Amino acid sequence: MECSVIVEKIAQIDKLICEKIEDVKSTNLMSGKAGMCLYLYERYLTTRLPKYLEMCLNVLDNSFYEFINQNNINLTYSSGFSGILDVADYISKSEKIDIGLKKINAKLENYLYENAIYYFKKNNYDFLHGGLGVSMYLLNSNSSKINSIVDCLLSTAKIIDNETVAWKSLNNKGAMEYNLGLSHGIPSIIVFLSKCIINGVDMKRCSTFLLKTIRFIENHKLINNKSKYSYTTDGKNFSRLAWCYGDLGVARSFFIASKAMKNDSLYFKSISLMQHISKRIDLKENYVVDASLCHGAAGIAHIFNLFHKDTNIIEFKELTDYWIDKVIELGNHEDGNVGYKTWYGTDTGWRDEIGFLEGLSGIGIVLNSYLYPNKESKWSRFLLLSI
Repeated sequence: MECSVIVEKIAQIDKLICEKIEDVKSTNLMSGKAGMCLYLYERYLTTRLPKYLEMCLNVLDNSFYEFINQNNINLTYSSGFSGILDVADYISKSEKIDIGLKKINAKLENYLYENAIYYFKKNNYDFLHGGLGVSMYLLNSNSSKINSIVDCLLSTAKIIDNETVAWKSLNNKGAMEYNLGLSHGIPSIIVFLSKCIINGVDMKRCSTFLLKTIRFIENHKLINNKSKYSYTTDGKNFSRLAWCYGDLGVARSFFIASKAMKNDSLYFKSISLMQHISKRIDLKENYVVDASLCHGAAGIAHIFNLFHKDTNIIEFKELTDYWIDKVIELGNHEDGNVGYKTWYGTDTGWRDEIGFLEGLSGIGIVLNSYLYPNKESKWSRFLLLSI
């Protein structure tokens, strides 16, 4: 894809987000203003134009006020306060500025901690909508409560045998299952434990549980299938190609664990899995319908882009280019936001989305990272794709 096409697409996304951000009602990370602020901040890092940072900080400040004044504060990572706080923490540390986080954390740290523990004890380990997302913010913000959170998480693991452990969680139908998706399941716990090890939190126990969790996932590999892993351990069918579920999330969690543990075996397992995924390029066969980060071409492109940066394997660069081309091609809706719409299944159909996880902000941030590969950026941590 010609760089000029991507430059023009980013310029169009810039214009629309700057025009629309104040009108968006939701303040959260994955679908609201906080995710749009993340896009604006990444644009500031690549352009150094003050207007992006100024708008970002102003919107975040207003989001704090709106959230704190709610009667019932949602604390989840996707749609609640912990996601907003994590964006603010990221920007304040990067820019070395005080945007009021110390006061907010002092008031909410116990509340966030109790919320995470409550979720864990209710078998809700979900990164987006449960205890793990709240815990990830507390880990990122160097909370004094993190050791107690790790204690609770490890104590609720199911010991399968001497070599494997796992976490069984409630699905949206009220049944218990071993979820293999990065967005909602066990791979997200692998990333969390890896970050604990890197941060020096209960390193011995986290290392032991981490390796046993990885063995559990490997024990549920599919044989002679298009994908190596299904959606859950009960699944027998191949999984879609996406950030949210399937082989890409497993591969990335293994890679992050390999870095935390300095484990070459895990590293090569993650690379082998990515090389298997590289053969899956047909959009229809792999259920790639739109360009979104969550379940579309942008998420796939960015994961390949990260693996190329981390390994310099040329195959991953070629796949990054391929999927970026698809991101551009899928922006073909005449009535969409800069040509983009998000697919929500046959019952709902196509919708306009401007947010981070499923909308225009996420697509834009992936295109920006692709276009400026030498600019250091750590936004991938918000999708558990980096530490």
